[in-house]
Order: sequence, then structure tokens, then C-alpha cells
Amino acid sequence: MRLYYFTSQSHGLASIRDQRLKISRFKELNDPFDFIGIATKSPAERQAVKKIRDRVGSKGGVICMSKNWSEPLLWGHYADKHKGICLSFQVDEKLWDEVKYVDERPSLEHYGVSDIDSLTSAHLKEISLTKFTKWSYEKEWRRFVTLGQSDFVDTNHFLSFGPRMELEGVMFGERSTVTKEQIKGIAHSFPKIKMGFARAAFSDFKVVPSRLLTSRMIPKKNRIRVEKGSDDG
Repeated sequence: MRLYYFTSQSHGLASIRDQRLKISRFKELNDPFDFIGIATKSPAERQAVKKIRDRVGSKGGVICMSKNWSEPLLWGHYADKHKGICLSFQVDEKLWDEVKYVDERPSLEHYGVSDIDSLTSAHLKEISLTKFTKWSYEKEWRRFVTLGQSDFVDTNHFLSFGPRMELEGVMFGERSTVTKEQIKGIAHSFPKIKMGFARAAFSDFKVVPSRLLTSRMIPKKNRIRVEKGSDDG
């Protein structure tokens, strides 16, 4: 299965160089309802849910990707306003879970329990994969990861690339300031990776490959394939 990871240019280049992705903690996710999206009726219930989130978050984190690389909002929100990078991965689908989008927050009754402490691990996983419908443009998939040793420089946790999460492509935003020398460095170190540039489409609200920038900036043997068409440029 192919999934896409959006990030800033500096973080993206570092990920390519180090062959790893930063593991997000539940408290760091940009949706304040993440993992605490269950409907609660009292301060005690809310505190109980937060304690569970903190307990789970102390041992694990999550990698978030999308099924769609051409969504302009993803580039705007997660790729530094189109100045960043979209990394393309082939992943083992068995390790990933699709996010479910709902209009209303699920209640304890929805899970067939009467109190927070009765929620099972299966319930908690379902809660962590449930988001408000307005986020559905993300087409998000998640991989839950047990935390290992943190990086001794910045104390973050990372997941290394490998056969179950293999980097196959890099798309630079149309506002990217990446240089030809940096691109040549990627091509030299990782010759199998295909690269290209993105741009806003001329006739639709979507992001498409830029044939012009790709041919101008990327060595021929490392270019993504860009079909010539009516929305070309």
C-alpha cells in the first residue's frame, strides 16, 4: 500500500538523510480531540480519559500518513504552506489502521460500558482512530508504535525506514527552496528514489506534478514520470 507523509523541507530532508520518521505523541497531535474524542458527562470522566491517554502515550506514539498526496489542504497545513515535502512510502498494510470520520462524538453507551475504566484496549484503539468528519480530507492512516530509546540529541523518538516502510519517492512543494545540489545529494545517496516537483493545478483545486520544474531540477534517471496533458506545465 502506498501512503504519503507531509512535512517541512528541513524535517523532510533530515528524514531522507537519516532514513527515519519522527514518532508523534498523542499530546502533540494538532487535533485537540485526538484520543479524548469520546463524549464525557463530568469533570471526573474527562480527567479519567486524559489519564488513560497519558498512560498510553508514555509507552507509545503514532505515525500519521495520507492516502492522497494531491490534496491542497495537506500541503498547506502539513508541508509548510507548499514550501515543504511529501514523502511517498510503500508500507505493510497489516501494520496500519484507517481513521474513521464521524459527525458525533461516541459515548460510553456506544461501546456498551457505563464508566471510563470499563473501556477495553479495543475500545481505546477505536477511539484513537476516530476523528470529526471535517478532518476527512486527510484520508488518514495511522501506525501505532511502541517507543524505544529516544534520540540523545533532541530526545525525540523515531521509526526507521525498512522493508515494511520503504521510501520510494519525494515530491517537493512548488514553493520549495531546495537546491540542485541537495537534490543531487539525495540521488547520489539513494539512487532508487524518484523525485519531482508539485504545483497547483490550472483547472482544478488539486496539486499535480510540475513537468517544468521536475525536468529543470531533477536528474533524468531520478525523475518521477509526469504525463503530458492539458493541465501541463
